[in-house]
Parts: sequence; structure tokens; C-alpha cells
Amino acid sequence: MDEASKLTLAPSRCESDPAARPLVLIAHHDAALYGADKSLLNVVDALGREGFDLAVVVPYEGPLVDLLRGRGIAVHVGPVGRLVRNRVSLWGLAALGFEVFRACLFLSSVVGRREVSLVYSNSIAEFGSGIWARWKRLPHVQHVREIVVTPRAFAWLMPKLVSALSTVAVCNSGATRHWLVSHAPALAKRSTVVWNGSDPAVPVDEAQIASFRARLGLAGGEVLVTLVGRINRWKGQAVLVEAAAILRARGWRGARFLIVGDTARGQEHLASRLEDLIRRNDLGSVVTVLPFTEHIDLVWASSDITVVPSVEPEPFGRVAIEAMAHGKPVIASAHGGLAEIVAHEQTGLLVPPAQPDALAEAIARLADNRALREAWGAAGRQRHATLFSRSGHDRKIVEVVERAARRTAKWTVLFIHQAAEMYGSDRVMLILATTLKERGRVWPIVVLPQPGPLHAALVAAGVEVHVAEVLKVERALLSLQGLVRLGVRCARVTPQVDALIARRSVAVVHSNTLAVLGGVWWAWRRGV
Repeated sequence: MDEASKLTLAPSRCESDPAARPLVLIAHHDAALYGADKSLLNVVDALGREGFDLAVVVPYEGPLVDLLRGRGIAVHVGPVGRLVRNRVSLWGLAALGFEVFRACLFLSSVVGRREVSLVYSNSIAEFGSGIWARWKRLPHVQHVREIVVTPRAFAWLMPKLVSALSTVAVCNSGATRHWLVSHAPALAKRSTVVWNGSDPAVPVDEAQIASFRARLGLAGGEVLVTLVGRINRWKGQAVLVEAAAILRARGWRGARFLIVGDTARGQEHLASRLEDLIRRNDLGSVVTVLPFTEHIDLVWASSDITVVPSVEPEPFGRVAIEAMAHGKPVIASAHGGLAEIVAHEQTGLLVPPAQPDALAEAIARLADNRALREAWGAAGRQRHATLFSRSGHDRKIVEVVERAARRTAKWTVLFIHQAAEMYGSDRVMLILATTLKERGRVWPIVVLPQPGPLHAALVAAGVEVHVAEVLKVERALLSLQGLVRLGVRCARVTPQVDALIARRSVAVVHSNTLAVLGGVWWAWRRGV
């Protein structure tokens, strides 16, 4: 077997030794199956398909952990430095500092001697991973899924922490990015918007739908109005109950109301308050509260109208796109990310937040008009497929992570080439760089001496290209004066290449012709 065949058939370092692959460490603040948790599953699936080696850290066991482990993902349960509102006090901040310290130690123990290429924080509700990434000088992607309004100290502080700790911030809506950049302008160039995506609706058997609606006590012609989300102070469950009370007081009997969700740990009193509100308004036969279920598709399929009456701006509003995927019209508060999801008077209605009267009017309008519900539901399904597909979300997330992770990836290859034309060796250079990039195991960085057709073709293919001195062998160098110039140029080459590499770890330097000396010199100086 010749040497070329050996090189072709030999497995890559990444394939032959999985333990040697750089790791993407993902930290998350929860282990339930609400919006941010489902979005984390999307991120994990997208990166896993691209061959990234992943480890996920969460603060406790929960349904999210089971799903991650079912995917073959390494999950570690321990402190992550969760940031909660009840820590807005001197004692609370001291306790948070101690937990962040514990989180850093825990993350170090999780990683061990593995090389980490990137840290991915799935929420600003935990920032132990951001501190750890800064300590270890690692690229850090901060996925911002929150818009903080109160307490004001948090609203002012959190964007600045994101700016200080992250390499890039991924925002789940334009509204989220606006909030972030308005408080931390430095993030304008280091932030991007990636809307959440979800799969098409899972079909549900009509018999199951009929059984579910019967359990809720719905009569044949009654409309089911549903709110799905964690029970907290701002998701709007109380607004929906008040809207239901207004409709009943007006003598309107066309609908039943369903609230699906649980409280976070330590906030069980909010569920008790909601039940008290339902009892005080004598709505026990009209409003049903169910715990969160993993079989949420049955809930959507059984519903006629979805409401998302958030009192504070939703960063995104994943339940809205899930309902749209099922062809349900959505009534939502007209602020935050919801205003980007719902097309007013086309896929649903946008109403003023925290106004039960406006919500009641919108519910009555849709409940009384089945044809309108069906038309807007169909338009919502189409809007979901166009703007909020899983594939679109996944592609953008992978692009962000690849750009950030390449700073430390061991498979970065530096190509040095002597020209930017399109002759024989130039075409070979183009094929090498583009093919390796497409296979996903290598991040090619190409250095050319000047712009030209090759430079344009590489840029069009998405290959990272730089124009810099490549130190070519020339006849003019074959003299005493030429050798002096060669020494000066060698001294220039090293800092130039250092600057364009920007501390990234290069596995191989590839000089594409014998005439190129710059790559040889830099590789020798840097031990590559």
C-alpha cells in the first residue's frame, strides 16, 4: 500500500480516539421540560449531529436528564451557580458567591483532563459556567433566553455580566437582543438572534382528543382555551382567570379554560394563590389546572385557542410556536418576543399586557367564530414552517458554535499558499480547503499573499481567508543582501501569523508549494 492510500484510509484522531476530542461543556439552570429545557434538547441534537463531543451539567435530576441520557449524552448533576430573585440581598449574594465557587470546582471535576473547546451556557439564570470559562480562558457562548425587568438591579446588572463573561451572546428574539444591547452596547457586535424552532406537530388520534376533552367536562360545542407554562408571577395565569371571570359575569358560556404547568422549586405558594383566585371567583367548574405533562401534543391537539398573556415581556414564547405548529390561533400579549411570533389578525391576536378585559374580548371574538379560528390556525401552521422550523434553528446554532469553538479546536489547519490565481496548484488549494470544511472535522485557515480569484472562491465557500506575507522563495534572495532581507521578512511573518491565528491551537501547517517558506518558519518557531 502506498503512502497516499495509508493517509486516505487512516482514521482521524477524532474518530479513532473519542476521549481525545475537544469537549463542548453545556450548563443549564433547570431539569424540567419547559421552553428553555426543550430548546436545550434542540441545541444538543444539532451539535451531536455535527460530531461535537458534549457534556451537560444541570443542578438536579428531572425529566430533562432522562431525555439527555436517552440520547447518549453525558449528564452531570451538581451546582451550576443558579441566579434567583430571592438572592437580591447581602446574605443572598454571599450565598450565591459560595455556590459559584462550588460550581467552578464541580465543572473542573467534570472536565478532568479533557480538553474543552467551548463552554455553552443555556440561560443567564446560571452563570457559574461563564465564570469558569473566563477563569480557564475558554470561548463562551451565552444563550440569552430572558428579558429581566425587575428587580431593576438585575435588569441593569445581567447584560453587563453577559458582556464581561461571553465571547458571543445568542438571543432568542430581537426583543431580547434589544434589551441586552441597550444595557450593554459592547454586545452589539458580539450578539446574534436565533429564533427558537420546533418540529412539525405530532399527529394525535381523534379518540384520544375526545377522551381528553371529556375528562375536562367539555360539552360538544364548547371551546377549550389553553395556557401552557410554568406557574409564576408573570406568565399571566391570573390574568386568564380574571378574563374568565369577566366573561362569566357577562353571561357568556361558550368556553372552558385549561392551565397546564407547575411551579419552580420553592415557589409552590404561587400555585396555591392561583387556586385561591379560582375559588374566589367561583370558577372551579370552568377553569381546570393540570400539572405539566410530557404529552403536550395531546393538550395542543385538544385545544381550540391558545393564550400567552404574559405580564412582563416574553423573551420568545415557545408555547406560541408549538401551538401554531398544531394549527391553533394564538392570543398573546403585545410585547417581547411574542410580537415577533404572532402576526396580528393573521395567525392570532395581540392584546395589551395585564389587561383582563382586552383578553376577554379577544377570547370571545375567536370562540364565537370557528371559521376564523381555522383560517388563522392554518396561517399559523404555515408561519411556523417558514420562520420557526427546527432545521433553521439548528443550522444557525451550529454556525455560532463552530465560529466560537474553532479558537481552541485541535483540528484547525493553517494553509499557506503562494498565489491567489486559479491555476493548477491554486485549484488544488481550493479543493483541499473546501472539502475539509464540508466534512466538518477540520477548520481550515488559508493565508494568501494578495486578493484574487482563489480568494473570492474560498470566501464564497465559507472558508476563513487572510491576506498576509507568505515569504516566497525568490531568486533575488540568493545573495548576501537578499539573505538579510529574508531575515527581516522572517521576523515579520511570525507576529503576522500569530495575530490572524488569535491564540487558536493549530494542529497542522500545510505549505501548498515548495516555494512557500512562511509556513515552515512559523511552524518551526511555534513547535507545530
